[in-house]
Amino acid sequence: MKRILSIQDISCLGRCSQTIALPVLSSMGVEVTVLPTAVLSTHTGFPNPSVRDLSDLIVPAAEHWQREGVQFDAIYTGYLGSAEVADAVQEAIRLLRGADTRMFVDPVMGDHGRLYARLDEDYVRLSAAFCGQADVIVPNLTEACLLTGTAYREEWTEAELRELLRPEERRNVFCLSEPENSGGISRDRGSLRQCGARRADARAAGQEGVSDGGGLHGVDDCTDGQGWDGGAVRREF
Repeated sequence: MKRILSIQDISCLGRCSQTIALPVLSSMGVEVTVLPTAVLSTHTGFPNPSVRDLSDLIVPAAEHWQREGVQFDAIYTGYLGSAEVADAVQEAIRLLRGADTRMFVDPVMGDHGRLYARLDEDYVRLSAAFCGQADVIVPNLTEACLLTGTAYREEWTEAELRELLRPEERRNVFCLSEPENSGGISRDRGSLRQCGARRADARAAGQEGVSDGGGLHGVDDCTDGQGWDGGAVRREF
């Protein structure tokens, strides 16, 4: 059985982050190891959630797994929430990522053209750098605009969405999840692919973490009409 490490928060109330990632990935026949970055009383769509930062757990946990010889076929990151957590996660990835470990990043940081609470432009730059080491990136439209320095708007033509993903050559799959009834676009090593990924309704309601199951499932839904599908990406890990 393949093993994936899910690194993101636990939101006690709200269908997002680890509470979605664990059952969804497990149902795909994958052994899931969870590394919580924080515990929140609710997702950040609620005002003033109580937050317990767990950044001091991240590196010690990774060091323990390294000593035990634990290996991961994939590492999947979602909501991180702060530069301190991101730095700790970077070190954990350095310790645990092998030559064949696939890395999936959902750069969870905003929706509907706005950053989530407690995040700022410095976090956007940090997230963009973090995405640079990913094999698969699954932003929503807001996050894709933030990552590429593009002004956000609600209405896009297909050609404009394709252009959104062109600013630089990417070595990774870039799968854009779009609003309901709109096809997303993904880009893989210079080629563009249609992507029918959909985030859960909770995402549209402003929840911060439907990165989780939604991200990997979105990859599984991608197709270019020529026999390629996200299952191939899934089978790689």
